[in-house]
Formats: sequence, structure tokens, C-alpha cells
Amino acid sequence: MAAYVGRYALAPGFDVVVRRRDGKLFAQATGQSEFELFAKSATTFFARVTPLDIEFSDVAAGKAASFALTQGGRTRRATRIE
Repeated sequence: MAAYVGRYALAPGFDVVVRRRDGKLFAQATGQSEFELFAKSATTFFARVTPLDIEFSDVAAGKAASFALTQGGRTRRATRIE
């Protein structure tokens, strides 16, 4: 999970911060509350507070370069910025 921790740009001015705390993964989008992510696989996670999936990809040097967020039938890519 450490490879997924970081800040990702989903849209201009709208970032998603992924944190790890107590062995769990959390995400927080700009202006929204933090929520826990639950594993579906080694690279794909889902949220219980809202129906969405996050699939991390392009892991190199111990860090994911991006993720794909699928929500409401739409998939958007977020790129790591930190």
C-alpha cells in the first residue's frame, strides 16, 4: 500500500490525496471528507461511502504513477503530482 500514498491530480484544481494509516488506505479529494479504501485486489480498491473503484497503475521505484477512478460508469485518470 505504501506505493499508492501520494497526491494525484484528477482535474485542474481537484486533487486526491491517498494516505496510509494503521495499515489501512484512505483517500481525500479536494473539499471532501476522507474515506477508507478497501482492497478488491492488489491494485484495485473500492469505497463504501460512495460507489467508486480506484485502480493504481504504473508502479515504478516503489510509487504508483497514476490511478484510474471509475464512478457512475465514467473512468478518469489521475496522475501523481507528489
